[in-house]
Amino acid sequence: LTSRSLCRRDTCDVPLRGQRYVMKSGRPCCRDCFESLFAEPCQACGDPIGTAPPRPVPPP
Repeated sequence: LTSRSLCRRDTCDVPLRGQRYVMKSGRPCCRDCFESLFAEPCQACGDPIGTAPPRPVPPP
């Protein structure tokens, strides 16, 4: 990434240098935009399956 690299969304101005990001269709996307636009929801809790470390599954 260059020092001017921003999230792929035109309405997002998050600089990505030094941050975690996701490549979507060949363009960088900040974690927040990825989770709100592209992440699938978890069938158990409904939270987006995104870029955060996985949570432990509670026992049945």
